[in-house]
Amino acid sequence: MIHFFHGFLGSARDFEFMKSEQVLLHDLYQEIPKTNQSDVLIGYSMGGRLAMELALKNGFKKLILINAHPGLENDAEKEARSVWEKEVLERLGDPEAFLDWWNALPIFKYDRPLKVIPNGSSDLFRKMLLSKQENFLPFLLENKDRVHWILGENDPKYSALAVKLSAFDVHLVPGGHRLFQHPDFLKQIINEILE
Repeated sequence: MIHFFHGFLGSARDFEFMKSEQVLLHDLYQEIPKTNQSDVLIGYSMGGRLAMELALKNGFKKLILINAHPGLENDAEKEARSVWEKEVLERLGDPEAFLDWWNALPIFKYDRPLKVIPNGSSDLFRKMLLSKQENFLPFLLENKDRVHWILGENDPKYSALAVKLSAFDVHLVPGGHRLFQHPDFLKQIINEILE
């Protein structure tokens, strides 16, 4: 089975272009799915972090991470991220102002803006704080032959991360952070990895 996990403010519809009998598109605002060691896990951004967690707990056949962070390495990084996460949660109180602020972040410069905040976004964000996430990089390195990264070359944060991920199969692709906004290209890369 192939599992897709969307990112923060996303939905399962972000990956409808990959739908088939072997594909499960998960709504992360609902229940966390069960996976096993024969599954392929594909996650975008926050959904990538969930895919890494499920891979560690349940095993996996292949792991495809799309603009997803493997984890922070030290307390200073975690503290800085924690401050930013508190700001995000505070700003979520005013949805219209939040979307203006969120879409203007440099990481989304090359992406079409999001227009809706899905119900349950605050709860999902609280559950998946990067500042509290384990650093999955050592686990991923142990399994590097089964781990693949797809990073947007115009995404300033994740294209810079590519240097740190040089031990993995890394695909730098045209686009910013929201690579699902380029479904034909993303589908081609994913299918090549799955072959």
